[in-house]
Amino acid sequence: MRFALLGTHPDGLALARALCQTGRHQIAAVTSPPAEDMRSWLGRSRLVDDLADVIADPALEAVIVAGPVAGRDVQLRRALQSERHVLCVHPADEKPDLAYEAAMMRDDTGYVLFPLLPEGLPPATLLDRAESIPRGTPFILTFLEPTPGERLDTQDFDQALTALAGRTARRGQSRFQVWAGVAGESGGYHREADRPFRDDFPVLGDRFSVRMESWLPYETFRRAGFGHVLRGREPILTVERGVSLVWFARDGSPAFAYAGGLYAASPRVRIPVSVPQQVASGAGAILDMAPLPDGPTDHDP
Repeated sequence: MRFALLGTHPDGLALARALCQTGRHQIAAVTSPPAEDMRSWLGRSRLVDDLADVIADPALEAVIVAGPVAGRDVQLRRALQSERHVLCVHPADEKPDLAYEAAMMRDDTGYVLFPLLPEGLPPATLLDRAESIPRGTPFILTFLEPTPGERLDTQDFDQALTALAGRTARRGQSRFQVWAGVAGESGGYHREADRPFRDDFPVLGDRFSVRMESWLPYETFRRAGFGHVLRGREPILTVERGVSLVWFARDGSPAFAYAGGLYAASPRVRIPVSVPQQVASGAGAILDMAPLPDGPTDHDP
């Protein structure tokens, strides 16, 4: 197959090299100038600066998404929209929303979407993330009854809540709970209920809306979250079952953490150096067997 390599993430380079070394696949285009040690296995790859020009190549059959995480979501969307097989390094995006979108696009097109897992270490806990947030930082924390089978460390959560909302903050017994304010200070916004609700509240001059809307049965959870937090009209946080946390840097950009739900960080084992080659071999076999959608497409030769 003919691949395009978008970016220079180490996992993406390892996969590209392993695919080329099988002798059955070729890197047809790259978006970054290759380093000297890449030239021996890249062959006659074209250097193309514009992502649109890469995607426009009708001979291209698959795309390796390996750009910087800040722009990886754009690369992944464009690659999926072009209806080609996609191999993407992990994480695809800093927010979970793209995982839903990518899965739906994959199901619609019938092409392979193959995520790559990086070398993994035990992740930071919710308390680690909360304690790392500087005092005075705006935050919003939601609690939604966890999915059956998902474990939530309540002691970790209670300590994280204290670190964020002050010593007077307490976790209630309600199924839906929201806290918002400034890290390390008491007296912020808090609301809880046993039924879904919507509410508006200010944090440091910004107007937020929270939509706690988890009324669907557990087995019908395939949707973009169970609630949302908006800043003005801009969706900021996808509220998931368990704990969802967002905080804001000085420039207003958000960061996220989840616990006790689908997007909670989970421990991973460290991946040996040999694994990228094994992954590439398996991925190549999957792609070789993957059926194309019925009928001609714009990319058929």
